[in-house]
Amino acid sequence: KGCDDYAAALAEGEAKPNLCVPGAVDTANALGDVLGIAVEAPKDVVAFVHCNGHCEATSQKASYDGISTCRAASMLYGGPEACRYGCLGFGDCAAACPANAICVKDGIAHVDTSRCLGCGLCAATCPKKIITMVPQETKAVVMCNNKDKGADARKACKNACIGCKKCERTCPNGAISVQNNIAVIDYEKCTHCGTCVDGCPTGCLKSVVFPDLGEN
Repeated sequence: KGCDDYAAALAEGEAKPNLCVPGAVDTANALGDVLGIAVEAPKDVVAFVHCNGHCEATSQKASYDGISTCRAASMLYGGPEACRYGCLGFGDCAAACPANAICVKDGIAHVDTSRCLGCGLCAATCPKKIITMVPQETKAVVMCNNKDKGADARKACKNACIGCKKCERTCPNGAISVQNNIAVIDYEKCTHCGTCVDGCPTGCLKSVVFPDLGEN
């Protein structure tokens, strides 16, 4: 979806005027004035790659000699990587990013959140859906997207979430639950205490500070 689609949705009353992240507060207020409605300030968000399957943590199950895009590679049995949920590393997200905020390093995409506009184009482009837009105030993230059971996930990548539920049991605020064998953080409940990060046995839960100056 682009600006034209958003404008059409606004005209039909099907969208809120605070969804243009690059336009931020000024654009939201201007749209609110035109539409004659009150506007909530847009939340600052950044793109995050939920994968830590770098070259030393995982391997390839096959050799791929095709078109060098994630979309093309994913169409061939899910891609050459041992983890069928992980980053393919061809950089479709980097090509889509208008701010040059993404690079591929050690086989996985990394976001420089100091440059990220929060537009969401990278998330929309990723065929594995491992990129999501998270609140800029986020202090903990899940560095995995593998939904296989623990033993299988661990075979594919030594940094994978194994769905052990230790984070779910120890979080004092009920902000984490294991869904489809992977930890999911409810950012509305998270108080950034760090308990989940300290207790994660595979290190797939990570503390972050945004903007991170390219160290995602």
